[in-house]
Amino acid sequence: MKLRKSMSLKLGMAGLLIAALGIAWAATAPIKLLINGKVATTEVRVINGQAYAPISAVAKALNMTVAKTSAGYEMSVPGGTLQVSGAKQGKIGEWLFTGKWRFQVVSVSETNEYTERYYQEGKTKSPSGSGDVLIVVDCKLKNGMKQQASPVLTERMPRNTALADDKGHSYAPMDCDARQKENKIASYEAEPLLPGAQSDFALVFSVPKGTQPKALVFTAFAYPPPQESKEDDVRVTLE
Repeated sequence: MKLRKSMSLKLGMAGLLIAALGIAWAATAPIKLLINGKVATTEVRVINGQAYAPISAVAKALNMTVAKTSAGYEMSVPGGTLQVSGAKQGKIGEWLFTGKWRFQVVSVSETNEYTERYYQEGKTKSPSGSGDVLIVVDCKLKNGMKQQASPVLTERMPRNTALADDKGHSYAPMDCDARQKENKIASYEAEPLLPGAQSDFALVFSVPKGTQPKALVFTAFAYPPPQESKEDDVRVTLE
């Protein structure tokens, strides 16, 4: 009888020990932070019910850099046109709202020749040289204001609009294929848009063969162009 009691006691203590170990393991098991379906870090800490993750890990997952400033810490995207101040940021398919305009990148493609689909003259564009190829970025721009407005959609006045590659180079558009109120020579004014109406257009870039597009910066502004710098920039990751 004593032997049975001793065995029962030992088994009970073993059970308690296993349960305690299980609780301890659960408490110390790494907590993951996933960004866009990928593990950014396993060093998440929960303090007073709030989850915290290393800034450096979050920045790396978003292809950004982090630097200490006098105000604290700042995350930014490195390289060339990717550092446009105040730009709204997103990715292909997302609508970005500047407060006046809604902008979307629909698709990105590469071609050796492009015939305009929106501009009334329907011109055919070729690369600038034998070592170049065309990158075509199809876009949409909506009037987000309460009154009719005409956007400026022409390569003759691109402002900050540019394509950036993975090597830190940037390229201005050789063509902005958009319907114009008249034509690109007579005026910078594109087709007027009612509130909520949109313009479909394409930005065409002549770039060296093998270029890997990384991001597009687009400047949205209305006609007539503002005398001061009151344009709205958006930045779209193309990778």
